[in-house]
Amino acid sequence: MRKSSISRALKQARDLRWPPPKYWDAIGAIDDVDFTPMYRVTRAEILAEDAAWLIGAGLDRTAAAQRLGVDKSYLDRALAQHSETVSG
Repeated sequence: MRKSSISRALKQARDLRWPPPKYWDAIGAIDDVDFTPMYRVTRAEILAEDAAWLIGAGLDRTAAAQRLGVDKSYLDRALAQHSETVSG
C-alpha cells in the first residue's frame, strides 16, 4: 500500500471520527453488534440527537429541554451547532 493511500485512509477515519484500534482494545466490544461507540462524541451532540428525536415525536423545544433536564437556550445552541448530526 502506498503512503498516500495510508495517509488518505487515516485522514478519512479522523474526519469520520472512527475510533482507533487502541479504543477497541480498551473497550473490548468490537464484535458486539449492539455496542455503539461514543468516541469523541460531545454532550451537546448527544443532547441535540435526543432533542431532535423528542421534537420529532411531537414535543416542542421547551418541553424537550425540560424532559432532558437542560435550559432551553442550551438546547437551542446544541441543535444549532449540531444540525448536521441530527438532520440525517
